[in-house]
Amino acid sequence: MDKKKSISIILTAAVFCITACCLIFSGSSDPAEASTESELAAAKRELAQIQARAEELEDELAAAQASKATQLKAKMILEEQIASLNSEISAMNAVVSAISADVDAKNAELEELASTYDEDMQAFRERARASYEAGNMSTLEILLSSDSLSEMFTRLDLVNVVAEYDRTVIEKVKTQITRTEELKAAIEANLAEQQAVMDELNSTKSDLNSKQSELNRTIASLAAQETSIIAEQERYDALEEELDKKISALSSTQSPGISYLDGEFIWPLPGYSRVSSSFGWRTLYGKPNFHTGMDIPAASGTPIHAAGDGTVIQAGWVNTGGGYKVTIDHGSGLITTYCHQSRIGASVGQKVKQGDIIGYVGTTGNSTGNHLHFTIMYNGTYYDPADYVTYDNSGSRKSIQDLIRG
Repeated sequence: MDKKKSISIILTAAVFCITACCLIFSGSSDPAEASTESELAAAKRELAQIQARAEELEDELAAAQASKATQLKAKMILEEQIASLNSEISAMNAVVSAISADVDAKNAELEELASTYDEDMQAFRERARASYEAGNMSTLEILLSSDSLSEMFTRLDLVNVVAEYDRTVIEKVKTQITRTEELKAAIEANLAEQQAVMDELNSTKSDLNSKQSELNRTIASLAAQETSIIAEQERYDALEEELDKKISALSSTQSPGISYLDGEFIWPLPGYSRVSSSFGWRTLYGKPNFHTGMDIPAASGTPIHAAGDGTVIQAGWVNTGGGYKVTIDHGSGLITTYCHQSRIGASVGQKVKQGDIIGYVGTTGNSTGNHLHFTIMYNGTYYDPADYVTYDNSGSRKSIQDLIRG
């Protein structure tokens, strides 16, 4: 065999070997791994969509709460206006009562005056008739017809007395006529004033009825708004639960084979033992609600401690009601979350040890007061934290290790 033929055979053999090696290596790709990567990508896309929708819901809820605050302020103003109108109506009723009493008194006086007037006029008429029938005697006639001075003076005195009586009766009648006219004018003025007050009172009552109708509409609107907010809250809770499950699934996929071998969990808030809301079903806003963890009240700024060793896979604001939140992956599909923090004390990717400070108590997100919402999740399912931690770390009802081992 010559040299050229030998080289050709060697090159052919080399190409064959390289081709075979390529085929071997290309055939070593794990189909299960490729499938896992595809599922992971799909899960991440779904998670992103859920988070995007959660942000939209957060904006909707903020707008609803702003509207509710405006309506509550309007309701408060309306209630103040109604209270003022009621006071005004009471004052008007008092004025009407006083006017009515004054009119009654004047009418009584007018009736008495009319009775006296009738009597005096009757007496005056009789005196005038008698005087006419008797004829008027002059002083000279009295002097000439008297038998003595004594008789003359007596008769003159009688004439003067009668004349004075006549003048008194006439003045009394004149006074009664004047008083009658004054009383009638006063009564008419009082009745006109009373009518004006009554007109204003009716107008005020009409305004009050209008305000009350407006208030009723506001209350109805508030009730509808409250129902809407409750519905949004329920959707938030469902989204948060779904997100936590996705996070648990993603962490298990991203770090397979990692096991939690560090014993039991510890209480995350040393020095604070009271639980304000336990794990499980409860009534929230008048409706059944499943509480995924336990709420531990504490002063704002109280340090929050990691329940166990692990890796921080979420740290920051969430739009699903949890406010500032930290999530720790402990391995073995075991996840703990710490919500409503005033300030985050850890970062994504950080390795933490049991007892490390990972944040501080607050009331951010959907919260009614300073507290820690603490959850334990295993393979996407929530478990009652009270079964696995105690405030004095003296021994829990159940073991985390037993949970992992099944």
